[in-house]
Amino acid sequence: MRGSGKQRGWIGLVALVFALVIVALTAQKVLKEYGLLPGATRAESATRVERPQRAEARKVVPDDPAPSTENPMDRVRRLGDMVHERAGKLDDR
Repeated sequence: MRGSGKQRGWIGLVALVFALVIVALTAQKVLKEYGLLPGATRAESATRVERPQRAEARKVVPDDPAPSTENPMDRVRRLGDMVHERAGKLDDR
């Protein structure tokens, strides 16, 4: 009986090390996908964002409204009201 009691500690230690290795490998894979470690994967390289263009090279979209000079809090309140209104319409459906 004494021999099996000593082995229990080693088995737990081996299981803990095994779990730590799994967590480390998973963390490494995730950090590479987010681009925080060198060696980016294909999925990361396919979703890269292009550099912004210079101001004079940008195209102006005619449907975009001009920058507003009103109070930003008023714009936020209007946006909140619009969201509540649309949510009400969805509830009615």
